[in-house]
Amino acid sequence: MDQEALVDRALEDGARLDIELRRQGFALDSPIAAYDLNANQWILLFGFPGRMSRRQVYEQIQVAIANLDLGLDLDHIFLVKDGDPGMQELADLAIGSRRSSWEHPTPSIEVAGRLFSNPQIIRISPAQFEEATWQALSSALPNEFRLTRGDNFSWPTRELDSPVQKSRRLVNVDFAATIEDRVVLIEVKAPRRPLSSKEVLSALGQLTYYRHEIGHNVAVSLVLISMTDFSQAVRREFAGFEGFVLTTWMMGQDGAILADAVEKAVHFDARF
Repeated sequence: MDQEALVDRALEDGARLDIELRRQGFALDSPIAAYDLNANQWILLFGFPGRMSRRQVYEQIQVAIANLDLGLDLDHIFLVKDGDPGMQELADLAIGSRRSSWEHPTPSIEVAGRLFSNPQIIRISPAQFEEATWQALSSALPNEFRLTRGDNFSWPTRELDSPVQKSRRLVNVDFAATIEDRVVLIEVKAPRRPLSSKEVLSALGQLTYYRHEIGHNVAVSLVLISMTDFSQAVRREFAGFEGFVLTTWMMGQDGAILADAVEKAVHFDARF
């Protein structure tokens, strides 16, 4: 596997691990992927607070790796206490040299007695997550669905008993999956922490608006996809809204999770 593929794998594994740890209540510093010059391999470096022991953090990481079924060994993870000056140097270098060429290594930096180069801060951008979601949906949705991006969305209306295709840009809705006379709006969020009630309520407002705009002849539902989990309180708060589906998905997971959420959103009885 070439260096580009290896670092992409490290970034993806690191992001999933970071999110899972936060879901479990272990909010460590943003991890960094860097090349360990001593071990000649890519390493994930996590900063951890002094109130925690290394053993405690490693045990929690091991649980998270098992939950995610990651092909990641603990020797690919290096824990560094908060405030380590080498860790800060790595972070500063990562910001100044994003996706640098692997043929031209960055200067090496010592962190807790080991040398690292080519650091990359692990932080999935909303655009990256949105594109990954699009690819997963495109592959996993049954062929009966037509998947479009929000700004290319159109729906059939009737005017004087004649079928007319009307186009409309979906503001703040990322995708739409249509099947017969049903539309599933799909909104994608890539937060590092669970979405708040206010953010979920905003998505519900979008659903209400487009149900009114699209009209009475089309059943409209919405799937809100978050890269992080929703709290139990938020799930309970919004569980009673028909055709409003909250789902959690992360890059690397099976796209069938997203397809199942769309299928669930499609099959509701209410018409507006």
